[in-house]
Amino acid sequence: MPRGGARPGAGRTAVDQPNEPLLTYSLVLRLTDVGYLNRLGHGNLSLGLRRLIDEARIHWVAQPIERAGGDEPTRL
Repeated sequence: MPRGGARPGAGRTAVDQPNEPLLTYSLVLRLTDVGYLNRLGHGNLSLGLRRLIDEARIHWVAQPIERAGGDEPTRL
């Protein structure tokens, strides 16, 4: 009788149940940044980073983001 393997409903679910697919990236962070993101995510670094980005979207949505090279600013 086979055991394990992929099956519907198996595995851990995401803590914040995102509405879009999650991607994997490699980042280089300062130790203090990791601590801050872990606090935001209640021990989950990725969740803390997503929460920080969500907060930035809310508070900075009206401010332009400058592009490198002197191009026109882009609004979020």
